[in-house]
Amino acid sequence: MSYDLDSGEGGRKTPAIHLSSLVNHDQGMDTSLLIGDVKRFLKNSFNDLDYENISVILSEQAPMQHQAPVQKVAQVNYSLVYIMMALLFLISSFLLFTKFSFLREKIENFVSKSQGNKK
Repeated sequence: MSYDLDSGEGGRKTPAIHLSSLVNHDQGMDTSLLIGDVKRFLKNSFNDLDYENISVILSEQAPMQHQAPVQKVAQVNYSLVYIMMALLFLISSFLLFTKFSFLREKIENFVSKSQGNKK
């Protein structure tokens, strides 16, 4: 709002007050009722203000953003890792089994030879 500080002094005629308002409103509101309410509020707030000298500009508020935007993090596909781990487990199990079966055979041969020598 702007007004003349020296208005009415020195016998000059007071210029009419012109007032404009920018209203940011929620979506879906009845704009004609809102304009009337704002004009009535401003008219009752200032002396010597006519309805014709009040301008109301309405702007619809954008939808609220409840969370800050985030960048989507690329997800790593671990299925290949799990397959490799399972394969490694199977290979190591097979090698351990064959190694122990070989050792078991050696031990059995040794035991049978040693028992054969005692008899």
